[in-house]
Amino acid sequence: MTRFFILFFICFVSAKNNEIINDFILMQEYESAQKYIYRNLKNPDSSFFTALVEYSKLVDYEAYETENGGKTLNICEKAIVENSVIKDTTLLFYRTAVLNGMLSTIHIKRGAYLQGLSKANDSQKNWKKLLNTKYSNEANFALALTEYYKITLFNKSPKNYEKLKNVLEKLRKSLSADDEMSQKMYLSYIWVLQEQKLWSEAKKIFDEFFEKYSTNTMMIRAYQAISVDKKDIEEIVSSSQKLLNLSEKRIPKNYSDILSARRAMIFAADLENKKDYACEIASSVMREIQYIPQDTKKTYWVKKHLETIKKYADKCKKL
Repeated sequence: MTRFFILFFICFVSAKNNEIINDFILMQEYESAQKYIYRNLKNPDSSFFTALVEYSKLVDYEAYETENGGKTLNICEKAIVENSVIKDTTLLFYRTAVLNGMLSTIHIKRGAYLQGLSKANDSQKNWKKLLNTKYSNEANFALALTEYYKITLFNKSPKNYEKLKNVLEKLRKSLSADDEMSQKMYLSYIWVLQEQKLWSEAKKIFDEFFEKYSTNTMMIRAYQAISVDKKDIEEIVSSSQKLLNLSEKRIPKNYSDILSARRAMIFAADLENKKDYACEIASSVMREIQYIPQDTKKTYWVKKHLETIKKYADKCKKL
């Protein structure tokens, strides 16, 4: 499950406000975060953090193609305008880099590739201006992550092995501070580790992240993906059940997570040669499709999960 330019960066309003908003986001309590922003912050801080909260929720639900994706685009564009009055140029470059990065991701996920790449270029220009500032770790991470995806998505030549190795080292170095910011960047870095099958390193990241945010479903989903890669049945079942339990209780329900969990459970049951149980799960999903909102069914990962589960259910009918 490739994550393209999914970056989680928080800038400082004050140490207290930053920590509170960070915690709300990583505990996936978006309404509480927004209430806190409304009560305690004024523009341009309010507009920036509102954009960050809405974007984080969009990434969490993988709902870029929905109406909320369009709304979040508008919120981010508005935040860029409202933050343009900031006199601190370092802070201005930082927030502009973050906001353009978020706009880039949403546009690309919605199929507007030219707009997305344009915003990505704008973001990169600002990150480069921040390399020797207090935001250098985040800047190095963002630039290295972009370089990583250019190598792995657009040019898979074996000659790029050394480049890839150097990029991975840049990412590790930018995370070495072991601070609050590293915790946020783990949510992007973990997918790099999953794609590169660096499972031992991923385990260390999981342990450190889960120590504080043990119910974050985005990280659990990554843990599940790695368990599937490893074909570790016990870990697949454990992570999928946890993901399913947490996602079903959320309001609104996170169908991307729910279907990801069900799909992984089918895979685990099939691996264990429990075909009847795998078919039972697949059939159950097919009966419950009617309850999924229509706009949610159109999103990339919900559609992908449903297609895979339906194929399995159809195969079960022939048994």
